[in-house]
Amino acid sequence: MTATVIPLPLWPHPEHLTQDQKAMIRQAKGELNLPYLIEMVPAVPGSPGRIMCFGEPAPFYSEHVVIKPENAERYESIKSALSFTLTAPPRTPGSFTEEMWLQALMGAGTKLIYVEEPDRLAQLVSDD
Repeated sequence: MTATVIPLPLWPHPEHLTQDQKAMIRQAKGELNLPYLIEMVPAVPGSPGRIMCFGEPAPFYSEHVVIKPENAERYESIKSALSFTLTAPPRTPGSFTEEMWLQALMGAGTKLIYVEEPDRLAQLVSDD
């Protein structure tokens, strides 16, 4: 049986992460004991699932988790962010949501009324 591989969208582009950061992501993934593999990919508009960001939010509409710049080299922070990115249901408090991104861009009165394909990551994980 072949293991399922799901994309892990990263911001900035994975090529901009240090080798230590990539190694910590791989170590943390191993410790989380999840039933699938991950592939680190560049975050782009429309990336499936939640985006894991190092130091700053992605500059486009998405749900993401941001590791503060001062914690971007700390294993505990990377493991916690990875766990949340991969396992928390969509729109769980603690993530930077599409609505929050729109409010920051357009003002506090902005309300998100529709999200296309909100369960895309859950579908990717459950398909065998």
